[in-house]
Amino acid sequence: MPEAGNRFGRYADAWKSPEQMAWWRQAQKAWEEQRYLDSVEALLHYLLDPAQHNVQWTRTGTQIHFTLLQGSKVVHGQADDERLRAESRVAHTRQRQVACLRRLLEANADLN
Repeated sequence: MPEAGNRFGRYADAWKSPEQMAWWRQAQKAWEEQRYLDSVEALLHYLLDPAQHNVQWTRTGTQIHFTLLQGSKVVHGQADDERLRAESRVAHTRQRQVACLRRLLEANADLN
């Protein structure tokens, strides 16, 4: 992952190139045909911003492992024919704190 060029805060890439939109359509088509790994890989192509190097992945037979940079957060994930799992650390506490979780959920809701 790039270290020196990390950007902090939100990242938005609402504008998509015609090539990216073609990847989106390919992801939709593969999903409808139940080719789930092909769909996930096409979605990663769609999300890729070459100027930001924000998505990396490897496909090994029946699995895809990926890393996605979203603002200052890093999302790690994997997918196979049955499930997609993605996770990102947003906070660390020694024990569960309802107030902290509520604040994170409210902040997330405010992004919409």
